[in-house]
Amino acid sequence: MITSLDDLDEVTGEVIQKELSKRYLSAIIHKIDEVRSEFGVSYWNVQTDRGWREFVVEENPNQFIWLSERRVLILDVDGNRFEIPDYTQLDADSAKMMVHLT
Repeated sequence: MITSLDDLDEVTGEVIQKELSKRYLSAIIHKIDEVRSEFGVSYWNVQTDRGWREFVVEENPNQFIWLSERRVLILDVDGNRFEIPDYTQLDADSAKMMVHLT
């Protein structure tokens, strides 16, 4: 099992990264514009490193993977991945919307 792409040579790491990005959308969330919950799902409108995105997340603890005390990976219903590297670094309004996850 490969535990880190850093363990691979540069060319192999690049090939694997390209294949992963084809398979999964992975975006870094910079700002949360809105999160609203209805009937066991939440609807997210966010600003990412890939632009504005809207996605749906089942309100299930398995959809929010805490990678560290402040870093979270969010999995949407389509299997796309959205990462917040450090939720404490978000703007105040975005951080308020994260309170229910912490």
